[in-house]
Amino acid sequence: RIQTDGYSLSLAMAYLSWMIELPAKEAEAAAKRLRIPGWLTKAILAVIQLCQEQETLSTASPGEIVDNFDQRPHLALVACYHLSAKPELQKKIRAYFETWQHIRPQTTGHDLRARGIPPGPDYRRILNQLRWAWLNGKVKTPAEENVLLETLLDEITPDKSLI
Repeated sequence: RIQTDGYSLSLAMAYLSWMIELPAKEAEAAAKRLRIPGWLTKAILAVIQLCQEQETLSTASPGEIVDNFDQRPHLALVACYHLSAKPELQKKIRAYFETWQHIRPQTTGHDLRARGIPPGPDYRRILNQLRWAWLNGKVKTPAEENVLLETLLDEITPDKSLI
């Protein structure tokens, strides 16, 4: 679902397709002069950046795509999909919306806490690595995720045999 905060989707897309060819600084200045709201300016700058990254994104792994696209306004992704001449990038944008953005590891923060891991940056690192493994096909079953989880936990848990 794309939120356009009272703008029609066609007007928002018109601004995106008009400004996509501008350098980011010029687009930002034009958006300010036109009093374009911040959320749409953010989408304009994101679609400009996405278009500059088309070659890299076309060959990126699903995990890299998700990391990149999760940070982007969905409106920018939709505009890039419609304005890109790269079929491979269009396939990846479609896969992101249809599948990849919804993939999460089976393990949760609650599971990590139950294993005695204190809340902190390790949670994000572990959960992100598990998600990447699912996205990139390195993990295909919950059992495989558990094996990877044990490996990741061994990296952060001191060797108890030395205590």
